[in-house]
Amino acid sequence: MKKILLFFSLFGVLSAYAGNGRSDDGMKPMSFYGIDFSMVKVSGASESGREFMEAFGGINGLFLSEPDKYIVPLEKRLSVQFSRVSLDAVFDRNAKIDPSELHASGRGSFTEDLLQSEIDRLDVSGDGIGLVVVACELDKGTDIGTYYYVFFRESDKKILKYWEKRGASGGIGLRNYWARSFYRTIKSINPSDLDIRLGIARSSVTSAVKQAASGLSEALDKIAQ
Repeated sequence: MKKILLFFSLFGVLSAYAGNGRSDDGMKPMSFYGIDFSMVKVSGASESGREFMEAFGGINGLFLSEPDKYIVPLEKRLSVQFSRVSLDAVFDRNAKIDPSELHASGRGSFTEDLLQSEIDRLDVSGDGIGLVVVACELDKGTDIGTYYYVFFRESDKKILKYWEKRGASGGIGLRNYWARSFYRTIKSINPSDLDIRLGIARSSVTSAVKQAASGLSEALDKIAQ
């Protein structure tokens, strides 16, 4: 019985390591807010605006239903661990999209001022760093999705840094087809581009899990003896 209790307590330790993304050195935690499609333009696609709005909800839903495919790789590329994943703000913004205005012949011009005006509209709060991905264009003619990764201070919503990223689409179904384009932008992230002066709590989920798994392995060897 003692061996069984020790076995399960060790798994509890493993879970604690895997979930510990907070820093004790005063660095700010980072929250992920999903993809804001409220400013996106769609080119060359035959699907209706309503169909795209449904797909937008489905894409954001993947962050909760398939975190291992989207959230974990994003954390690893950024070398952070999100303190929370909160989608309410982007769901609210995306619900205000006028489906009749989604289709356009080309992308608009995204300036920092334009991105700042959109961040100001997000209903978010906190004292850390927020990351929201603002979708710019979904071009069926080139099969490319263009997105802006926007890092901002949660306390006053001031933009601290932003990147433009593009990814090739693919897959079956409208949701999966464009979700793939975002997924492929993750691979283009260079962690060194994230200025450490942002004060973000950096951590490696992979190393934490490996450390805990190593301790678990050693303990299980002792149990087997």
